[in-house]
Amino acid sequence: MCTIFQTQIFSSEQEEKNIKILENFWPSHSDIDPIILKTAGDWNFLQLIYSTLVEMGSSNTVRPAMAEKLEQNIDGTKWVFYLRKNLKWSDGTKIESHQVMESIQRALQGTTHTQLSNYVESIETNKEHQIIFKMKKTPDNFLNTIAFIDLAIVHPESYKNKTFTWKTPLSGAFTIQSLEKQKIVLIENPYFWDTSTNRIKTATLIKSNVSSKDMELLLKEDFDAVQLSPGFISIQEDLLKLQKKYTLFSGNTDFLFCLTFSRKRIKDKTLDLSIRRFLYFMIYQEFWREQKNSSFRATGLRPPGSMGALSQQEFDKVFLNLKQAKAKIKKIDLLMSKKFRNRSVVVKLIKTLSGLDFKINEITVPSEKYTAIENSGEYDIAVNFLGASESDPDTAWRIYNGSYFPDSAITQEDLNKAQLESNKEIRLNMYKNLEIRSIEQAFFIPLKNEVTYILTSKKVKLDTFLATDWGLQLHKLKYNK
Repeated sequence: MCTIFQTQIFSSEQEEKNIKILENFWPSHSDIDPIILKTAGDWNFLQLIYSTLVEMGSSNTVRPAMAEKLEQNIDGTKWVFYLRKNLKWSDGTKIESHQVMESIQRALQGTTHTQLSNYVESIETNKEHQIIFKMKKTPDNFLNTIAFIDLAIVHPESYKNKTFTWKTPLSGAFTIQSLEKQKIVLIENPYFWDTSTNRIKTATLIKSNVSSKDMELLLKEDFDAVQLSPGFISIQEDLLKLQKKYTLFSGNTDFLFCLTFSRKRIKDKTLDLSIRRFLYFMIYQEFWREQKNSSFRATGLRPPGSMGALSQQEFDKVFLNLKQAKAKIKKIDLLMSKKFRNRSVVVKLIKTLSGLDFKINEITVPSEKYTAIENSGEYDIAVNFLGASESDPDTAWRIYNGSYFPDSAITQEDLNKAQLESNKEIRLNMYKNLEIRSIEQAFFIPLKNEVTYILTSKKVKLDTFLATDWGLQLHKLKYNK
């Protein structure tokens, strides 16, 4: 066995601090089970109340979390995670290795982002408090997958009665003091395993307006940190104003703003392939006509530089070869959440569509009603905002297998075959072929890849190497002396 990493000795020195956060990404509801999380808000929040065996640092790196050491055998068919000694739940009771094992075993049935059963034979534990993965074969992104919050360590009481609850002991940096529609108060978990930093005593999360009002609020009040998508900072002057008061940097998590076609209307042939390709070609070409050299110009469905992303030349070759249909479209029903309507990318989209030879029927609905209306399929195209982190190799393709999206252009078998390919060059080409197939099927239209902005007050320091890939992790904040 070879050791992959071993933990450092942490200091137990602590300093009590209270912080206030303006949070753009809000949990979709209370009592979310990590294995079925749905939104970026769910992901970010669950990171605060749960821990995993290892956690993400920056792109394609992991660091110790509940496991202090990790080993694998030469052929990668056995991975052993050594749990830290004296791990405890937030109520002070001991975290048993069998509880950790059983929590992770639930993920073998599949989670939002993972399908462990494709390459994990079994997950076991022993008297030495080790968690042992016996593998069919190890994909390159295995450790990234283990770091996903989908595989959070949750108390057995949380899922015991088939009704998931947060009222049980937790394994993360914080516990929930109160949870309201617009405000969440978190308090430190005194038994949290990581004592390497000065600890935050209380964290108050204020829900963002997701509008220009956020600018006014940030400049008027003092926040310790805020996480915003760049789409909400629409002009350079606003950015400069914020930089006078806050330290600003961008995270590495990309989001994909795109249009998805109605599943219902694809099935009833209202939006057949020729019409979808026509709309794809017209919208995309018009949308980017004046910004061919823009750094935000999409080059396919994947963020630039990620596994399987096409170069601009490769994308243009596929895109321009799409057969245009001379579709006669009189009207397009465009569905969008009210919170997206004033985003700069959506304003540009509306202007683009208005310049084409058909009428636009805007269906703008409150965010809480959006999902139900989207599922009804009573529209042609919907505006969507999808997570597309470069560390998740199947992000843009896995959505085809979800219940909210059209019939699959890429099957789970396709993804499995690519993910398990050991030759990196071959695997890269396989992913590029999946990308090309996705574009040719025209199930959704990429408009813009976006990067999250994180702002911190001058008194707060955030270790960007450890904290920006997967959202604003509050327990990574440090106070400047």
